[in-house]
Order: sequence, then structure tokens, then C-alpha cells
Amino acid sequence: MFTKEDLDIVIRRPTLMSMLLVATIAWVAGGSFQAQSPDCRIWSTTSMMWEARLALRRARTSGAVATKLGCLRLGSGLAARIGIPPDSGEALCKCACDAEFDPPMPGWQLLPGAGQDVAARGTEVWLVGSNPVPGGFGIYRWNGTNWNAEPGGAVAIALDEMMRPWVANDRGAIYRWNGSTWIGMPGTALDVGGGTSGMWAVGTNPVPGGFGIYRWAGTGWAPMPGGAVRIAVDQDGTPWVVNDQHAVYRWNGATWIMMLGAAIDVGAGPGGVWVVGTDSVPGGFGIYHWDGAGWTAMPGGAVRISVGNEPWVVNDHQLIWSWR
Repeated sequence: MFTKEDLDIVIRRPTLMSMLLVATIAWVAGGSFQAQSPDCRIWSTTSMMWEARLALRRARTSGAVATKLGCLRLGSGLAARIGIPPDSGEALCKCACDAEFDPPMPGWQLLPGAGQDVAARGTEVWLVGSNPVPGGFGIYRWNGTNWNAEPGGAVAIALDEMMRPWVANDRGAIYRWNGSTWIGMPGTALDVGGGTSGMWAVGTNPVPGGFGIYRWAGTGWAPMPGGAVRIAVDQDGTPWVVNDQHAVYRWNGATWIMMLGAAIDVGAGPGGVWVVGTDSVPGGFGIYHWDGAGWTAMPGGAVRISVGNEPWVVNDHQLIWSWR
């Protein structure tokens, strides 16, 4: 952490790089972005907000800071010059540059915490967090205002028709929550999806298109045609998949129908069918909603999506957002 002497040295030598670093330190201290990441909460304890905001305004007005890449380069360069350890310097600069150049997404509400994957059905929402634990990352349940920690670890999560979470962990093992503990299920998977037609999974056996697709048959997994990397089940019980070429398919009861567009993830539920596309935008990739004939572009960017009564997304900084 910076000392008062460190900050005094930077202020007495107001180069463009020093202006940026002071700005970076105290811009976070203002509290506007404390909820966006653990790093921001750490750096929010630093002081001297008014000097920092003035310095950032001057640096941006001068043209020295015009993009997030420029922000990171300038901040990291000064951090190294004044002896900040690389990890700490990168955390500080990333926090402030994210806040400055990745503005809030119109229509979306920023929620506390950080995550890797999210599962929503109705008003029930579960999260694979960002804290490493045995099995992958911590598992959390939304209580309406924050996340309650649950036992276990996972890398992918989905809710079935009874709103019970199913997870796949970092070894591909599948578990189902019984209300108090995780019950091991047969088979292995990379992704799971649930709906009124039951549970579906993307397995671990390579096939054209990604990995095998399976449907839960009550005591085991029945193989289905095709290959995928991500899967979700809509309100009517129809599964949708994304394959390793980013193609989107919908099951018609007998075969997979190729849909328009390209995606890296798909979410489906009462709030409709949504995808994370392949076009790079702040926050990850573009977000799209199926209107029955094509994909309508929505604001914001994400890397993972799930749809309950409304869509929930995780972006490339592990921030969690829900549609208002």
C-alpha cells in the first residue's frame, strides 16, 4: 500500500505519468466503483481523491490518456518507476482503468461480487464465483441483495425444472444439490443446462462440433446427436447449443436446426433466448436477444449469460449484471 511519502513524491513531480497514477489511486478511493472487484475494494482505502480526479482530468484533456490500453500502460509504467510491486501496480491500474473506460451498461444493474458463470431460473440465481476452491471456484446463491456461500466448487452451473442447481467441476464430475449437500451423479460434463424437458449436458468426449451432447434419462445420460461447447434450455423445454465454431443450433425434437448468427454462450428461460456474440465490445462480447426471426443487439458486453425471469451476465472482468 502507498504511504503518505510516496504520494507526496508523486505530487511534487507532476509529470503526465505521475498525474495518471495519483488519479488512479484516488479515483478508486471515491467509492463509485468499490463493488466492481475485490481489487477496487482494496484500493478504495487510499485517500487524496480531489488531487487524483484533477490529475486524471488534466491527463485526459492533454490527450495522454485516450484509451484503456493507454491508461494501463501509463499507470503501470509509473508504478514500476516508483517501486510498486508488479502485482499491486497492475491491480491498482486495472481497477481504475476498468472504471474509467468500461462505463456502466445501460439497462443493466451491477451486482456485488465476482464470478465465472451464472445460472438463473425464475427468481432463483446461483453463481460460480471467482475464489479458487477444490473443484474449481466457490458456489453462491443469491438472497435478493447479496450472495450466500454454499459448499463445494464448480466451473459450470445450471438449474433444473425444480430450481435445483446442477454443477460440473474442474474434473468434469457432475453434482446435484439436494437442499443441504451435493449428490454425485454419473458421467462427466463441461457444461450443463436445465429446463422443463429435464437436464442436458455437454460431455467430455470430443466429437465434431465440440463435445458430445446428452440428455438426463433419470438414471443416466442418453447420448444425443451433434456436438457443442455450451448449452441452455428455453421456457418450452427446447435446448439451444453453441458449438466450437460459434454456430448456434436449436433442437426441434429430432435434429439440430442451425440458427442465424454466431455466439460463444447461450442462455434461455422465461425471459427469452439470449446469446453472447463474437463481436468484441467493452466487457467482452456483444449481447443479443432472439426476437423470433433474428438477433436484436442489446447494450453491454459479457462472456457468460443465463436467463431466468430476466438475463444475468458475467463480463470479462468477472463483474455480475442483471437486466433491469
